[in-house]
Amino acid sequence: MRTVEYWRWRYRNIETGRVCRTMFPCSAEEAAALYPGAERIEGTLILREVEDERPDRRPVLRGRSVG
Repeated sequence: MRTVEYWRWRYRNIETGRVCRTMFPCSAEEAAALYPGAERIEGTLILREVEDERPDRRPVLRGRSVG
């Protein structure tokens, strides 16, 4: 498991030009994809433990029958 920082973000709406805030916290990667140029809002940090999405690359050990 790894710890990920989730923040609420401030961004400028492209259509209206107004500064908006996200309703829910999201990670930096999510914010960069959804809200270009977003800035995190101080004091809104939430730390979450998430499972790694990377595949397990350890070798699989299988028992051998002796006989």
